[in-house]
Amino acid sequence: MNFRRSSTIWATLLFLCTGMATALLASDEDAFWEQIETEIQNTQAVRCSFTETRAHPLRKRPGYHTGTLRYDSDLGLSLDYSGLFSTVQIIDDQGLIRRTSEDSQRTIPMREEMLPFQQALVAALSFDTEALEEQFEVSRIRNDDGEDWRLNLIPREDLSDERLDRITLDGTGKKITKIVFDLGPQREVTFELSNHQFLEEFPPDEKKAYFR
Repeated sequence: MNFRRSSTIWATLLFLCTGMATALLASDEDAFWEQIETEIQNTQAVRCSFTETRAHPLRKRPGYHTGTLRYDSDLGLSLDYSGLFSTVQIIDDQGLIRRTSEDSQRTIPMREEMLPFQQALVAALSFDTEALEEQFEVSRIRNDDGEDWRLNLIPREDLSDERLDRITLDGTGKKITKIVFDLGPQREVTFELSNHQFLEEFPPDEKKAYFR
């Protein structure tokens, strides 16, 4: 076998092997995201602790709030803020409710310009990528070392009166561990989530207290 022919054969084999390796990596990547999407979408209800941090250029220090996040795929999102001025905020397909006690409840009409923003938040929690891609450019990043992942959502256009540059979701497996709303220069709202509990459904008394 002459040198030129041998080199051609090895180059062909190298090309084929490289192509096969790339295809296998792509297949593995697709399988990873399909599994994450399936696991999160199949979650009926989740309860977890949250720490909310709000940064604003007019404030010397960020504002901090803690509480319990509840998400139900049928009932929507509920944020139970603990502390001196405890409130429950409920976001669903009918709008926003702010509840301060069982006897004090304020229904806030769904503002047209806020509708896509609130829908995006619920879609992000349910990992509804089809709905998200209607409003965002979606990019996925997987950590090579395990189940850690990141989803970057860049708005196709302004979603509200306020500027929204990006939404970032971090997670491990089916757990969403962090949500960051980048609202422009030095303005950011961050939710760090922990102590996840996955449920088939919330008890009736919990549904009554924390959802519409």
